[in-house]
Amino acid sequence: MKSPVGMVIGLGNRRARIGLLDLNAKLSDEPAYANIARYFGCTPLPRVPTYAAGGYYYAEDSLGRLESELSSYIDQGFDAFKIKIGGAPLDQDLRPH
Repeated sequence: MKSPVGMVIGLGNRRARIGLLDLNAKLSDEPAYANIARYFGCTPLPRVPTYAAGGYYYAEDSLGRLESELSSYIDQGFDAFKIKIGGAPLDQDLRPH
């Protein structure tokens, strides 16, 4: 079994490698994901699917606030969202607005 010290050093080495790859990408004026993909022998994808996460519950919650939040994500270019559910009573979460 590997010692805890060895595991910490191993984790540090991986973090340092990713940090160096990130630095190399900045120096090459390219996205880090492209530099990292090439390092591992892969072809970088021209686009990487992402989503905006939000919709968390706040004391001043309202449907208007949620609509505003999701609209801001659309303005930023997102077309997929992951929103929080389950923080309100079930009948409130299921209610159509």
